[in-house]
Amino acid sequence: MLGLVRVVRALVVLLATVGVLWCGRASADADAHAQLRRGIELQREASWSASITALERARSTGALSSAERAECGFYLGAAYLAIGSEAAARRELSVVLDLQPGFEPPPYTSPKVASLLGEVARSRATAAQLDPRPPRPSPSSDGLELGFEAHRTKGPVYGVVRFRMRGDALYGSAPLVARSPEHDGTQALVADVKPAHSGVLEYYADALEPAGHLVAGSAERPYALPFTEPAAHARKPSRGPSKLVWLAIPAGVIVGAAVGLGLYFGLAH
Repeated sequence: MLGLVRVVRALVVLLATVGVLWCGRASADADAHAQLRRGIELQREASWSASITALERARSTGALSSAERAECGFYLGAAYLAIGSEAAARRELSVVLDLQPGFEPPPYTSPKVASLLGEVARSRATAAQLDPRPPRPSPSSDGLELGFEAHRTKGPVYGVVRFRMRGDALYGSAPLVARSPEHDGTQALVADVKPAHSGVLEYYADALEPAGHLVAGSAERPYALPFTEPAAHARKPSRGPSKLVWLAIPAGVIVGAAVGLGLYFGLAH
C-alpha cells in the first residue's frame, strides 16, 4: 500500500510540474505577441523610442515565430531610421532579409524605409556572403562536420566556427578548413566539431576574406542542431525510479492522475 501511495504522489508531482511549465511557456508567448503588437501600435503614434523598447522585449523572449521575428525586425528598422540611426536600421533590415529573402513591406510603409530596404537588398546581392550547408557526420570523428559556402569573395576565406551545447555559457571554436580551392568567388569550407554530450548544438561562423568580414549566424542568433551522442560512447543511464513507477506512468497520465488523486485523498483520510 505504501508503494501505491508513492506512485500516486509521483504522478501528482509530475502533473503539477507539467502544468507549471506549460503555463510559463504560454505566458511568455502571450507577452511576446502583446509586446510585438504594442510596438507596432506605438509607431502609428510616432512614439519611436517606446516602440523600440516594446519590440526589443518581444524579440528577447525567444517566443516569436520566424515570420514574427521578420516583422519585428522590420518595424525596429523603421523606428531606428526615424530617430536617425541609419546603421542600426540597416542592421535590422538585413536581419529581416536573412529571415525572409523576399520580404515585402506593408503597403503603408514610408518611402524612406522602403528605399532603405531596397538599398540593403541590393547591397546583399553583390556583397560577399557566407551560407550554411546541411551538417553531416564527420568522416574523421564521432562528431559533426559543419559546412559553409562562401560566395562572391575576392580570395581565400579564413575563419572559425563557434559552438556550444545549449545551456552552456561559453562558446568553443573549431577552424574552418577549405574543402575545395577558391574558384570564381566561391569556396566550400567545413569545421569538424565534437559535441561534449547529447543535446542541442548551437553554432555560427565568423570569417575573413580579402574584402572584409563574413558571418553566418551570430552568438545571439546561432544555428541550432539536435545532436545524439553515438551509442558506443553514450554514458550509462543512471538508475531511475522503481519499476512500479515506470509501469504506472504509461497507463495514461490523465486517467492515472484522476484515479490516483482519488486514491491518494482516500488513503490520506
